[in-house]
Order: sequence, then C-alpha cells, then structure tokens
Amino acid sequence: KPVRSLVLDRWVYATPAFALRDFVVTTDGILSRTEIEQTAGVRPGQNVLALDLPTLRDRLAAHPRIASISLERRLPGSLRIDIRERTPVARISVLQLSDVCVTYLLDEAGYAMLPLAPGLSDSSVVEEERLLPLLTYTGSIALSPGSAVSHPAVMAALRLITAFDRSDMASV
Repeated sequence: KPVRSLVLDRWVYATPAFALRDFVVTTDGILSRTEIEQTAGVRPGQNVLALDLPTLRDRLAAHPRIASISLERRLPGSLRIDIRERTPVARISVLQLSDVCVTYLLDEAGYAMLPLAPGLSDSSVVEEERLLPLLTYTGSIALSPGSAVSHPAVMAALRLITAFDRSDMASV
C-alpha cells in the first residue's frame, strides 16, 4: 500500500476521536429516522472522515419519497442530514405487465412513490394518502417509484390539482 493510504488508515480512519457520536436527522415529512439511517447506511461509531458524502447523498436521493438532501460533516464526530420529502398530491393507477393494476402516488412534479403500507405506517397518514384524488388514464404509462411521469395529460391534471389546493375554493 502507498504510504499515504497507510497513514490515512492508521492515523485518521482508525482514530476514535473521529467516530460518529452525534448523528442529527431532520425531515419535513413522514420518513422515520430509522428508515433514513438504513437508507444512508450510516451507523454510530463509523469514522466521520471516512464517510463518502456523495455516496450517502446518492443512496438517499434514490429513495422515492426524498426530494432533496443536505449533508454536513462536523468534526470531530458529528453528521447532520436534512431531508425534504416529496408530498403526494394525487394517486394514479397504472396497468403493469400481467394485467396487474398498481397504484402510485404522485407529487406535484409528477414523481411517483408507492403508498404507505397499512399497519406499517401511521394510520392517519395512510388514510390521507388513500383519500387523495385518483387520476384515471386508459392509455399506458411507464412508471416506477422514483421516476417522473412526463405524459402531458397527467402533468396537466397535477397542475390543476395543485392550483385548486392553493385556491380559495379548496376550503369550500
């Protein structure tokens, strides 16, 4: 091994002073701290300097409910993760292979996510998602969690729902 790697391994990455002790996670939505930790692959005791922040960001960005991430490493042993989640505004049922209909949730930008599982999530949030407007479309749309729908009719419907929710009529 090159001398630089040996020095880093022995004196930096193995130093207990840089062990992750303070791990702050904030989110504006429903994701639990445990789910965010598991998605990021971070655990107490890991060396803060050895954490690859771009890889952590990519892991978290792959989660369909996460819209944006802020990561901050604070020496000697702290990591802060701030999450902004996607907020679903509508449901859509899509015909998949084998004639199976799958329901996705869409945020206002058209990003798809799966509904929360009853029994595994807060029942009030599951019910709120179940009551979102349902978009029906007879054509085929390729959609998967984390991807964005680009069909003009679906995007127009999402814009209408979002505009209505922000209007004075929403409270009537």
